[in-house]
Amino acid sequence: MYKIQKIFFLGIISLMIVNSFGCSKSNTKRKTVFEQSPPSGIPNIGNTCYLASAMQCIANHKDYRNMFVNPSEDNKDISEKGKILIEKISKNEKIEKEDVQSFKDACTSIKLFKIFEGSSQQDSDEFLMKLCQVFNFNNRIEIREEKYDKKSFLLGKNNKVGCDKIRLNLAALSSRDLGGMVKELYTKKYERIISGSSPIDIITKLVSCKNLLPIQINRGDIYGKKDQCNIAIPYKFGISKECFEGSSLKSLLFELKSVIVHYGSTYNSGHYVAYVKKGSQWYLCNDSTVTQVSDDDVKEDIGKNGYVFFYEKK
Repeated sequence: MYKIQKIFFLGIISLMIVNSFGCSKSNTKRKTVFEQSPPSGIPNIGNTCYLASAMQCIANHKDYRNMFVNPSEDNKDISEKGKILIEKISKNEKIEKEDVQSFKDACTSIKLFKIFEGSSQQDSDEFLMKLCQVFNFNNRIEIREEKYDKKSFLLGKNNKVGCDKIRLNLAALSSRDLGGMVKELYTKKYERIISGSSPIDIITKLVSCKNLLPIQINRGDIYGKKDQCNIAIPYKFGISKECFEGSSLKSLLFELKSVIVHYGSTYNSGHYVAYVKKGSQWYLCNDSTVTQVSDDDVKEDIGKNGYVFFYEKK
C-alpha cells in the first residue's frame, strides 16, 4: 500500500514538474515571437504604404517597439493603437483596415502629424521621424563637429547633437557603397566660411550610437528627382574607429535587419514596401501581401531602391 502511495505521489510531482517546464517553454515562445513569426501584412486604406512600411520595420526592432511602452498623456492614444498593430504584425494575426485607420487617426489628432491627414502619398521616413519625436526617441546617435584651420590645427568642438539616424546625401558623397559612404561622412573635411573670419574646415565625428542604427540614403537632387544608381549594401558592415571622436574607441559591427524601399521618382509619390528579416529568412512586406524572398532578391532591390536601412549592433 505504501509503495503504491509513493509511486502515486512521485507521479504527481513529475506531472507538476512537466507542467512547470511547459509554462516556461510557453513563456520562452512568447519572448521570441517577434524574432520568429512571419509578419502580417498591413492593408492599404488609401496611399498608406508609407505607414505600413514604417510600422513593419518598427515591429521588427525591440528599440522601436519599446517606444510604445509607458506613454505620456500626450501620446497615449498613438501608443495604444500602435501596440495593436505591432502585436498583430508580430503574431502573424490578421490586421483589419479599421486597425490601420484607428492608428492613423490617433497620429493625425496631434498637430505634428497634420501633414499626414487626407489620402495623399507621404514620405515614410518623415512619418517614422515624427513618431520618434512624439515618443522622444531622437537621441540614439550622438555627433559633434570638430573645427580645424587650414593647417589642420584643431580650433575647437561644438556641443554634442543627438539625432534619430545617420543621413547620407548621395549627391554630396563620392562613394557608392554604404560602408564607404558612412566612413566618408565622418572623416571628410568640408570648408565653412564664417562672415568676418578666415575659412575653416569642419569634420563631423560620431560620439556614440546605441544598439539600433538606422541609416537613410537620400537619392534626391536639388529638384527632388531620385538618382537610382546601384549602391552596394552589405548585410554586415563595420564603422571604423576613425569615424568616432577619440582614438580609444573600437570599431563597431552591425547587421542589417530591415529596409524601407521606395519605388518612384520622388519620395512623396510612388510606392513604399519593407523588407524584414526574421531569423535567417527575409520577407517582402508589400501592404497586405507578405512574401518570403531570397537574400539575392533583397540585395538587388535594396541596392537600387533602398531608402532607410535598419542595422543592429552585433
